[in-house]
Amino acid sequence: MLRMVGGTHFLVFRSSIAEPDRSYVYSYDRFDDALAKWDAHSRISPIFALEGARPPKLSANELCWLFFLGPIFPGVLAELEFSGAYLTLGILNVVLFCTTPQQCDTARALATSLNAIWEEWPVTGNVVGRVATGQCAEPHPIARELLGPIRTPTLPFLPTIREAQTLLATTYGRALLHNLPADPILSRFSKVFRQLLDQSDLMAVEKLAYLVTTNVALSRHLWQTYSGSASIAAHPCNLSTNSLLAIGTASLALQNLARFLEKIYENARLPGRLAHLKNVPPYPAAHPIPLANLPSTDPFWTDTPLFKCEPSYLPPTAEEAAQHPHLPQLTYFSSRDGFRSTDISLSAPLEVITGCNTPFWTLHTLTHEITHTLIHSLMGQLLPNLTDSNSIQQTLDLLRPETRPASLHDQFRAFLTYAIWKMNSPIEESITASELGIRIRRDARDADEVLTHVFDYLYHYHSDSSKYVKAVWVSWATIPNIGDRVSQYVVRCLCAIHSNNLRRDNGVSITVDTLHELLTTVRKDYPEAQYLQQAIDELARRRDYYIRKLNDRALLVKFVRYVLFSEDLAREMARGRETVESLKSQSFGDERITNPLAFVEQWSQDNELSPIRSIWMLQYLAHGSTQ
Repeated sequence: MLRMVGGTHFLVFRSSIAEPDRSYVYSYDRFDDALAKWDAHSRISPIFALEGARPPKLSANELCWLFFLGPIFPGVLAELEFSGAYLTLGILNVVLFCTTPQQCDTARALATSLNAIWEEWPVTGNVVGRVATGQCAEPHPIARELLGPIRTPTLPFLPTIREAQTLLATTYGRALLHNLPADPILSRFSKVFRQLLDQSDLMAVEKLAYLVTTNVALSRHLWQTYSGSASIAAHPCNLSTNSLLAIGTASLALQNLARFLEKIYENARLPGRLAHLKNVPPYPAAHPIPLANLPSTDPFWTDTPLFKCEPSYLPPTAEEAAQHPHLPQLTYFSSRDGFRSTDISLSAPLEVITGCNTPFWTLHTLTHEITHTLIHSLMGQLLPNLTDSNSIQQTLDLLRPETRPASLHDQFRAFLTYAIWKMNSPIEESITASELGIRIRRDARDADEVLTHVFDYLYHYHSDSSKYVKAVWVSWATIPNIGDRVSQYVVRCLCAIHSNNLRRDNGVSITVDTLHELLTTVRKDYPEAQYLQQAIDELARRRDYYIRKLNDRALLVKFVRYVLFSEDLAREMARGRETVESLKSQSFGDERITNPLAFVEQWSQDNELSPIRSIWMLQYLAHGSTQ
């Protein structure tokens, strides 16, 4: 079993304008030593020792070789017959140090057997000789659907459109060169993206926002993933501390985790199931009543109405597909955006790369961001179009006691609309369509957060209050200057925990007591975590306030727990947990993981940051996943 032991070393590559045909490479075992001889043409990347390898000796007068290859799963490197072996964060994620021609032959044979891209640097006295590359695929023709023009008469943004087209085509081509799947992500993205831009009801400024977000996400994904690949010297990375080999492995890890969750939700087809309720009679069929009036113990809620039909009942109609297009999110790292999602993109902070072994920077936080996108889609289907006065009036009519809903879908439209209104006041009979639009516009974001927190808690934290409270409050401790938002976070946590107590006597009091106890426990375990004591004090001092806030949001909690939650889907989310629990930290064997989320949950519980353990996790997520 291959082990990541031996620490972190650093490769520094340096070119020269004065000597355009000559470049140099150095190795160091300390970052400070590498930086001490820095110049304007230096590039650097960390390498992580396997089996106790020391930094490669590159300054000797004898010929040696650095052999870069990837992307491969390190577990296939059963026996290392080299003078040193290392992992990298790049898409060429393995470096072999060879001191004999026989070791070079072995390295080439290994790369060929694995169908890996490779690059070989002969080095004498730090001088890089003639570089050789191999296994690079011939440039594949770009799929025609990516090269066609984006035609939309409402967009006078030609440079931005052309940037999007070029970035899509380039990213697609680079993925194929590295034997990575491009069609399931980029071809589908391009198709749905073009449909989105062709919608007549979207204003030009909204389409421009989609284009700009796409260009930012694609450009970051492109250089973070494919810089530092063959030819390494010709593809520098913009990240200063990874400017030589880039962070392709970390980027693929992020993408694979996102794809795992997306596939599960695509198969579950929650938006499609919800749309299908237009064909289902209201409840009760003879005399429909507002669902908000049904107690939590009513058989209607235990019958999981959204999941009674099979997902294969009917394909979505063209109209539904156009109204609710699904874009695979483009993933990238950002020190500015941190954990953040849009309908188009999904980002994570750079600190994840060396700290994802801890709750502070765990990739588990991505589940919250991905859930936002799903919840946004469901809310968009049920809530009125706020730019259409007729749509708002139709929704208002559904709230009238005398209105008979035509379907269960209509009942859920009324239920969610009323739940959002009730967040701040009971509904009034004299309400106007204008006032309803104002209230939804004001409170929909807060409702989105509540729905997302409850969904995240039920599915991704398995309704485990202890794990959930620890995870969210420790991760929030890394966000500066959010003291004025602590009260909001307390309310959202109460809503999540309350999803387990909806049917209990004194359920609200039990929920408040549970959160207070758990916050106190987490505060003892993580005394340096910000905001915890503030939250504890808030909950104790303003208990009645938080009870009222929780009661006002109880219908939103109910909507997720009894409409969107399915035990079968939750079990699908947890499959493959046994494999990840049997792995040994910092070691690679034959085992592959089938559930990236379970892997992240299992291995991001350390109290202290460990770059080596984090890199081990990223290698598994990027190259050892068989989802």
